[in-house]
Amino acid sequence: MTDITAEVRAAAIAAAVTAAHTAVAEQRGEAKEIVYKGEKITLPVARVSLDHVILNPRSHRIGAQVQSLASDEAALLVEDPNGVEAQALISRLLAGTDGFPNIKNVLRQEGQREEGVITDQGVLINANTRAVALRELGERYIKVIVLPSDATEREFNDIELRLQMARETKQDYNFTSQLLFIEDLTKSSWSVEEIGLLLRPELGDNRADRKQAKNLVETELRLLGLVRELIVHGDGRLKFTDLDDKRQALIEIDLDYNSMKNKNRPLADRVRDAQFTAMLSNIDYRRIRNIDDALLEDYLTQALSEETALSGRVSTILGETTSTADEEEDLGTGLLAGITGSAPSPTAVVSFEGLLKLVAAADKEGTVELPATDDKPAVSISTLALTSAINNAFRTALDNRQQDSNAGDTLTAPTRALAQAARILDNARTAYEAVRSNAQFDSDAFDTAAEKLQRAYDALLEVTAEEAADIPLFDTDDDATEQPRA
Repeated sequence: MTDITAEVRAAAIAAAVTAAHTAVAEQRGEAKEIVYKGEKITLPVARVSLDHVILNPRSHRIGAQVQSLASDEAALLVEDPNGVEAQALISRLLAGTDGFPNIKNVLRQEGQREEGVITDQGVLINANTRAVALRELGERYIKVIVLPSDATEREFNDIELRLQMARETKQDYNFTSQLLFIEDLTKSSWSVEEIGLLLRPELGDNRADRKQAKNLVETELRLLGLVRELIVHGDGRLKFTDLDDKRQALIEIDLDYNSMKNKNRPLADRVRDAQFTAMLSNIDYRRIRNIDDALLEDYLTQALSEETALSGRVSTILGETTSTADEEEDLGTGLLAGITGSAPSPTAVVSFEGLLKLVAAADKEGTVELPATDDKPAVSISTLALTSAINNAFRTALDNRQQDSNAGDTLTAPTRALAQAARILDNARTAYEAVRSNAQFDSDAFDTAAEKLQRAYDALLEVTAEEAADIPLFDTDDDATEQPRA
């Protein structure tokens, strides 16, 4: 592309439009119907020099690639988008898209069959990829429809959406570029229902279909939010384009997260961090569905510890967070809170945020530094070794749980149940200490609950016949202030 002034470009395009109108009037030209500002209008197809069209830096076909650029290149597209350097950069991005070789081959064999759309200033609304391919093929002109001069950003997005996403060529958009396009549409005064109906033209204008259209767009926007969260976790090293093949995994994670977050946000965050880590370590989305808090608690931490590459550093990498009363309710703490009249104090649980950040910020072709521990210095390992170890740990944990499940869980169920009970009793003791001197504390209810617990413990001892363990958990005499021993 040569460096042409805006005035020269606009004049050349205006001349091409005039010539196209004349050709149509003389029945030797072609005109096409487009939807413009909600109405169908007919405009002539003009032949414009490829030197006079501008590759669109805001083309949503390369939205993810633009978002993934280094800061200096991204700045170039903002500061001088029509300049020679910026245009060369956009051309390179378009030529690097998956569909470019096929488009170029079709143009070589059949020529340009479908016209593009440009503004009266020469900016391509669509057909950016075709323009690059035509230039590489040595062509001089591109067939386009030139929009009226009153077209705004809303019209640009409307036409791009209709021409590119609502037709068979929509698969050319990569996953993250489509998410960014949808976000841009919401910023252009489009309702989510309108966007959804254009994305899914087979939907009708009835209540059920409009709701489906709305849900579709809201899901896409949530997926974009997940993508951005991962990029933040990776301190910017992870790029939009790195996640183009993760759509189904992100859908699974989104479904799980939304089913949990209103009931127990800390638990939902913890499971999501683990699922993110699994996804970035190339665990298949079908197995990500099975990653839940029980897997993290009972299987995954142990499996990570058994990986040689992580040996002795797992607890340091993972770190801890605190559980809430809601989070422990699944283990029965909610019942204890009802008895004591006070929620248990938070307890420490394993966090997976540290592991997620380690993976998300890793240079895919480089190394990762594992943190030092009390007895081990920091050490660098390859990113491949890290992700392989994590992938293997997830698969081991999932396989082990499946084996336990297939065996009726008979081998591990008693031990896991006692471990859960121990955590519950720790919470009960802490809660009891906090309220035992409170005049409003219902000591009778506490005594009743303690008696039930003692009977359950006695029944366990009868089964195990471990006389040495025959120690009462609680003294259930009249002194309601007696402290639990477990």
